[in-house]
Amino acid sequence: MAAQFKTSPARMEQFKLLKTRFELYLSSERGASPRTVHGYKDDVGRFIKFLEGRHLDLGPQNIDRSLLQDYFQGLRDRGLAPASLARRCCGLRHFFRWCVEGGWLKHDPILGFRPFKVPRPLPKPLSEGEVGRLLNQTPTPGRRGREEQLLLELLYGSGLRISEACGLRWGALQIDPSTTPSVRVTGKGGRIRQVPLSRAFVTALRLGKGTWQRKSATLLFPGPSGRGLTTDTARMRLRRMAQRAGVTGQIHPHRLRHSFATHLLDHGADIRVIQELLGHQQLGTTEAYTQVSTARTAFVYAQAHPRDQLNAVSTCDQK
Repeated sequence: MAAQFKTSPARMEQFKLLKTRFELYLSSERGASPRTVHGYKDDVGRFIKFLEGRHLDLGPQNIDRSLLQDYFQGLRDRGLAPASLARRCCGLRHFFRWCVEGGWLKHDPILGFRPFKVPRPLPKPLSEGEVGRLLNQTPTPGRRGREEQLLLELLYGSGLRISEACGLRWGALQIDPSTTPSVRVTGKGGRIRQVPLSRAFVTALRLGKGTWQRKSATLLFPGPSGRGLTTDTARMRLRRMAQRAGVTGQIHPHRLRHSFATHLLDHGADIRVIQELLGHQQLGTTEAYTQVSTARTAFVYAQAHPRDQLNAVSTCDQK
């Protein structure tokens, strides 16, 4: 396949043509979200502009470590933070990997390239008490209040991403009394997983069943316009619910997902089960929650264990 580019008038044109094919691959074959496609397209496009700015007529096969170092050093000199640099690198990693897998390149120039280290912050879950106040608050009257309650239960009770919850349709729910209630979720990269539904979710669903149009293709959260609840609207509603419940701090949907995972670990759930429930491709992503859970356990131990209390008393007695 790669041989058809040998007659191309310029190597940079090869680069641009491969970039276009990469975008088509992301959207049609990989099933990436529009946001991911746009981000990766932008990453590759910025690198091409960098080469053009230096008047370099190069194709992907001509890229080496020195060019990559120059590119990212320029971004650092412009003041980009490590997280922003990592974001710019992400699309290039996927692009060059795709070029190798498709036979366009023999070697991946960015493989193992680590020009910067991004510290990964630990997830910040809500406490179980805070989640309880959020879930047990008096809901907004009417259908909107029932929708908000269902959304909260999906985010915390099943650990869904906000985009996954907003895009759910009735046909994804399995709430037959003879089986364990669950929901079929299409996550990142088009990966499908089956996640249990909480009893509280099923109860809320049945209480409001007379007001729902339960057709398989109908959105579970139609939103004010009927075209689907947007993630921005969902985030805004969550912030308002947190204010009403007296839950302070930065409240966003992913904190409920963090809380779901951390609280499961706190109560003895297996890390690989949590990985499956969250839809993480790599176990390392899920293992961040073990650090949070360990830190919380150590704090509780220090506050409550009798041995620590005895040590504190004996120390006071010695004084």
